[in-house]
Amino acid sequence: MSDPLPADNKATADPAVAELTANIHAMDCYQAHAFVLKKNAYFSYQRRFQVLTTYWLHNVEADFDKKTKTVVFKKAKWKLPIDSIETIELSVADNNVVLNMLVNKKKMNDTLVRFGGKRINKEKRKLMFKDVDSARSFLYHTQRLSYAWNGNKRLNIVDKT
Repeated sequence: MSDPLPADNKATADPAVAELTANIHAMDCYQAHAFVLKKNAYFSYQRRFQVLTTYWLHNVEADFDKKTKTVVFKKAKWKLPIDSIETIELSVADNNVVLNMLVNKKKMNDTLVRFGGKRINKEKRKLMFKDVDSARSFLYHTQRLSYAWNGNKRLNIVDKT
């Protein structure tokens, strides 16, 4: 199986396109992004683009244009409010850095419904990164945003490496 992320990890993304694709609203603001892998039910990897905004973590289906080294956005798959993330577990699997995000389900669903979204039954999101630097940067931005939303309360980080 070929590597689902580009070897040089130099693909770029236009934040304006990401905002339109993820349906980011005017009061919300792009903060950071990361390319991650998802293992589907058939055990094959799929590329995903995680976009952190002031309020949300968006999961957007994306692909790479190898000629232009840019990201092609397909559609937004789900989003969860940053303030509902309670714990992030760090681990390593299949030579990838894994961040398992555990959320407060009630808080997440109350916020989703308040903003016109549908309830989600999942309490855990697994994000797989090809390199430590991308995972570290994404974790930093998630912690920063969570800290601001949760009354300066630190995000619970569990190291399982």
